[in-house]
Amino acid sequence: MLGRTGVAAGKRSMEIDARVIGAGLGLEPAQVQALMQAEKISLLCERGTGEDQGCHRVTFYYSGRRFRILIDSAGRIFEDA
Repeated sequence: MLGRTGVAAGKRSMEIDARVIGAGLGLEPAQVQALMQAEKISLLCERGTGEDQGCHRVTFYYSGRRFRILIDSAGRIFEDA
């Protein structure tokens, strides 16, 4: 497990620690924040359906790199292989 987030049913936003994203993309946390603000890091957020209801898959893209995490219904963050 990489950490936890405040994702909950009915919420339309989530926070993922920049340290988690940075580790996955090979960046320092301060770089993550700056690159996201400059729209250099993009992401795709997918919401689970059926048996995956309440779960999310978030994929971050930067400079030819991809980092994907899974967030379960309890808000626990796992790296997707």
